[in-house]
Amino acid sequence: MLSRPTADLALRGYGRYAEIDQLLPFGDLLAVFAPDPRGELGTLAEWTLSTRWRLRLDGAFVGLRDDHTGGRWRAGVDVFPRAGARLIGEVTATTGPQERTGLLRLAGRWPIQGSAFATVEALGDAREEELGGVTRAGAGFEPWAGWFAYGAVEVARTPRWPERLAGLVLVEHALGAPVRWGGAP
Repeated sequence: MLSRPTADLALRGYGRYAEIDQLLPFGDLLAVFAPDPRGELGTLAEWTLSTRWRLRLDGAFVGLRDDHTGGRWRAGVDVFPRAGARLIGEVTATTGPQERTGLLRLAGRWPIQGSAFATVEALGDAREEELGGVTRAGAGFEPWAGWFAYGAVEVARTPRWPERLAGLVLVEHALGAPVRWGGAP
């Protein structure tokens, strides 16, 4: 669902549901890449300041079961320095019945050739009083709009995701939700 109240403001609603725990055991490498294993229903507002700058506000009701309900709010800035390139700065806050978390994401995507691209991400994680971080470097390609095949290597040190060096291969389709090229913890 997309609405354009003005030429530079776009509003859209989206839903996302992932029963990741039905596919993977808790703590598995891929499980932490699910946007939220409980599902969400949200709204995204994008304000285009110029051809190179865009601001985003995103809010969602998270959870489909009584013991897993909460909210997620995200504010972001996107910069497009050249065709196919994107720089992202995001702050995300998530609330639930037992915890509150925060995530700072700095990311970049740069074209290699055609629809092939390289990415680098740094995530700062705050959960209650615990701090940590994840860095990830990857490459992928977009065969069709919204579809991604992606591979990455990451190094993590956070209380939520134990210390690790890991690899990931992923195919995803955005289906109207905000694209995360490879997901995020």
